[in-house]
Amino acid sequence: MLGLIGLLILIILLWGFAHADEFKHKKLIRVSTGILAWFSLSSIVFSIISAIISLNGGNVMELSSLFTVLVFVGSFVGGLISEVIILIILTKGISKEGMRNLAITAWGILIVAVLVLIVYFGRNLILAKTEKTVHPILTFNIENKGAVKFELYPEYAPNTVANIIKLVEKGYYNGKILYGKDDVVLYAGRGENGEVTEPKTSVIFDDVEENSDYDYVYSVDGEFTANGYNGNDLFHSKGVLTIIRNDYTQIVPSLIKESYNSGNSQLGIVMSDKGRNLNGAYTGFGKVVEGYDILEEIYNSAPTKEATDVESQASESIKAFDPAIKITSAEIDTFGTDYGMPKVNEAFDYQGYINQLVQSQYNVTQ
Repeated sequence: MLGLIGLLILIILLWGFAHADEFKHKKLIRVSTGILAWFSLSSIVFSIISAIISLNGGNVMELSSLFTVLVFVGSFVGGLISEVIILIILTKGISKEGMRNLAITAWGILIVAVLVLIVYFGRNLILAKTEKTVHPILTFNIENKGAVKFELYPEYAPNTVANIIKLVEKGYYNGKILYGKDDVVLYAGRGENGEVTEPKTSVIFDDVEENSDYDYVYSVDGEFTANGYNGNDLFHSKGVLTIIRNDYTQIVPSLIKESYNSGNSQLGIVMSDKGRNLNGAYTGFGKVVEGYDILEEIYNSAPTKEATDVESQASESIKAFDPAIKITSAEIDTFGTDYGMPKVNEAFDYQGYINQLVQSQYNVTQ
């Protein structure tokens, strides 16, 4: 907004500067419009630099507040000087030498202001590039193996990260397992016997009583392009942590949104370079930063058997680890940042939907 205002003012002032000869005090017009034009140009430059800093993850709030003050104070001072000059000329007159001195003074003030702004811009650009953003760190302590640490990225998937943080804080992943693998992903988050477990709202919300009407299995919306979310361009390269969701469309092609928004706690860790088909279709939200060698050893060497549960057979060619590999405990370090409560939905009752669909077809044939 500041840049647009500055551009509009700049156009007007440049017109005045170009048509100064049409006015009685053309030198005065050129000086005054020149001063204000420079401040307007500075506001445009500020907007561009702010956009660059924002795109690179920097914080422009401090820069914005200081620069806004400088621009408007500077513009006010420039306008005030111009008015004083006009009054002097109209009332008492001014010599050419005096006019030249005033112009030199005005341009001197302008040059100093611009230099200050350049130095300040440079400092903030350097800080924006060098200051590292602190991300939450998720740790899975794997039984008899060691710790695996993941860096979580709320800038890509804020609601997903908030959900995982709450689950870890409530101890949800303690005792869960790394239960299997396919050609691309290592799977984590099932119960100790390999059963699919899904969290209820009472797990993450303190004000929801267990087994009450408000205590239901929940899901979170998929934060990826295919689901209409354009803020996540994290590629599913090796080590990326993603949310596993259901794909009901294999049975009922119309259940697209229900599939996209069915994830909650089941996790996948990309272990191959073949994860590109997950891009834009699954919520990537973190990456391994320590202990990837532990996961590689498990992925490449742990004994497996063919998964026997219907859900695995319907969705992926998953080979279950035998025996399963236990997550003894999970920890989260947010470094003092509160990522808030996740927005959740009541999970789609797929089995109930199928039962109803079968019943309706049965009724039609009767």
